[in-house]
Amino acid sequence: MAVVVTLEGTAPSVTQTANQTLIQITDVDSNGNTGTSSYSQTALVVNTNDVSTAISNANTQLSQFRTHIDEKAAMDIDTSAAEAKYNDAQSKISTAQALPSTSYTDALNNINTAISTISDGETLLDKAWAEKEISDAQGPVNNVDALIAYFQGNSSTASDARLSEVITKREVAVSYISAANDALTNGNFAQARSKAEDAYTKGNESYNDALTFKAAVEATWNPFAGLGSIGSGIGSSVILIVVGIIIVVLVVVGIIIYRKRSRWDELG
Repeated sequence: MAVVVTLEGTAPSVTQTANQTLIQITDVDSNGNTGTSSYSQTALVVNTNDVSTAISNANTQLSQFRTHIDEKAAMDIDTSAAEAKYNDAQSKISTAQALPSTSYTDALNNINTAISTISDGETLLDKAWAEKEISDAQGPVNNVDALIAYFQGNSSTASDARLSEVITKREVAVSYISAANDALTNGNFAQARSKAEDAYTKGNESYNDALTFKAAVEATWNPFAGLGSIGSGIGSSVILIVVGIIIVVLVVVGIIIYRKRSRWDELG
């Protein structure tokens, strides 16, 4: 025997969108005992106000994301990946806004996708920031490497204790960069930036020490080097004057020798 039942009703009102049990059927015998057979039907009951609220919240998050992108772009950070996520999220929100009120489920799905995309974009922006800090920290290390090579190629400075101090600080900076890269790989972008800042500071210390060392070495070659740019100019001028005097002397000696030989030829 089969029983066909048609039910009609009004979906219950809800304060927020949620799954609701619309019908539940349980087998009960004549004695009121519940059987093992049962059937229930649930459905998502939507509060249409949730859609407009969700769209408003998504637009707020999108606006904040736009501000973060612009801030990082001003810091010369690569925001291309974040920009792509921004455009995707903006498209999803626009689609949700354009849907009719009866398509609230599709609208909410688009909004949820947009919010997830914004979150992914913020993560990519944070990563790009950390990568920029690490790249900046490498600059002073590269600068000091050039000076270290200069010192090591000079026999008078290759074993100098001051060079050892420069190299020690340089190695500390490199270790910080390595730690920053490890943190970046592990997704700990805040720590990556912190280590990169430490590397930048220590790298600059090493570079400044190297410049001081170089100035001291050059002072032994040019007694006027301690006067800075003026001293360098004086030193260069002195060298030019000395070279000029030598050239004049050679010319005079040459003329004298030439004249003597000419007289010998005449007396010949």
